[in-house]
Amino acid sequence: MKNLRLRPVILSAVTYEDIKKKAESVPQKEIRKSAIARMLREADKQGGTLAETDLSLILSCSNMTIHENITEYERENNVVLPRRGTAHDLGRSTTHKKIICEKSLRAKKKLRRTSQGKFITVPAPSIDISAISTVCDSALRKDCR
Repeated sequence: MKNLRLRPVILSAVTYEDIKKKAESVPQKEIRKSAIARMLREADKQGGTLAETDLSLILSCSNMTIHENITEYERENNVVLPRRGTAHDLGRSTTHKKIICEKSLRAKKKLRRTSQGKFITVPAPSIDISAISTVCDSALRKDCR
C-alpha cells in the first residue's frame, strides 16, 4: 500500500438524477447503488481506482453496506464495476477472469476470443489466459461429475 500512487479525482457525490430519484421516493439503497457505480466509473475515467473503503468514507456507510450494494448492482446490471479489488485482482471481488471463464464455457469458445469481447474492458496483456484456462478446466471437470 505504501508504494501505491495516489491520483486526485473529481467525483459527483450527488447529481440532479439522485435528487430526482429522492423526490420520486426511490429507496435510498437504490440511489446509493447508482451513486457508487457512477463514482467508480468517474474515478476510472480519470485514471484513478477507488477501493470500497474509499466509498464507505465518502458516503458515510459501513464497508459491508458498500460491498453488498456493489455486489447487488453488478448482479442486477451484469457488469463488473472498476474498483481496486477488480482492477488489481484483489480480495473476493468478481473479476474479469470469472466473466471470461463463464462466457467461454457457455459459448464453448476459445478463451482468447472470449477475452476480446466488448463486455471485457481489461487490456489484453493483463489477462492471464493460462490461469483462466486452469480455472475453466477445473470447472468443466466439476460439472462432469
